[in-house]
Amino acid sequence: MSASPGAALLPVERTLPPLPVRPLSPKLLEMRARALEVSSRLRELDWKNEVGMTELSGWEYGTRANEMAQALGGEELRQLGRLGAAGGIVPEGTDLVSLGASFLAVSASATYSPLDKQILLVDKANDEQLVTHEFVHALQDQHFDLMKLLVVRPFNFDHTEAVFAIIEGDAMNVQRRAEEGDAYGRRSMEDIARQETERFSQYRTEVGRWFPPLLIETFIFRYRDGTRFVEAVRRRGGERAVDELFLHPPASSEQILHPDKYFQTEVPRDVHVD
Repeated sequence: MSASPGAALLPVERTLPPLPVRPLSPKLLEMRARALEVSSRLRELDWKNEVGMTELSGWEYGTRANEMAQALGGEELRQLGRLGAAGGIVPEGTDLVSLGASFLAVSASATYSPLDKQILLVDKANDEQLVTHEFVHALQDQHFDLMKLLVVRPFNFDHTEAVFAIIEGDAMNVQRRAEEGDAYGRRSMEDIARQETERFSQYRTEVGRWFPPLLIETFIFRYRDGTRFVEAVRRRGGERAVDELFLHPPASSEQILHPDKYFQTEVPRDVHVD
């Protein structure tokens, strides 16, 4: 990945305990097989390795979400929490690591763990489109190494959010095309942006009462604006242009919001405050 000058990749050691080994039900096996096929076909990427899927209880899922948050940037989130508290964005003492893990646990019944190389599924979850979304993340990981994309030092919040936007935007793009078929590609970009805004406005109302706006708006940016950005790139150059996003990611959230700035390689300006 292209990183900011002076940035160095920092390998992350896997320190998570092993997941429980449980057989999947015939229904889940069928859903997994369909999700594998649809994600690979729409994303135009082949599977390199087998991807596991583990069904967890709600408590196990929440515990794993917290372990993943700690391993994937716990210290950076703590620093961001202190900065947010100093600026009055979040209450003093807010633990963004725990909040982020709780947010993941309540906002989605499935997730892909790049540390486990598996789809983690809450017991009795049956959202096939969501599972397809998570298998897109597994494809991304096999072809572009998500850990290398996400764990970069020195940490830059804005750049990291831009990377998250292409990761989630790519998966959402496949999910929307799986849901809507060819009609999705015929819709105007304005219509797509309007639809995503409406969907996440409802989400903000439903989930926003439990979490601070900083967390909610960061999440919505990744999905809503990431989806629109990736579709703009896909219409310009197809799936191989989307691949290029992972090789040369956007440098800032501004490029996600204004795709022309990415196409023109207009980089963000550093602002120094004395």
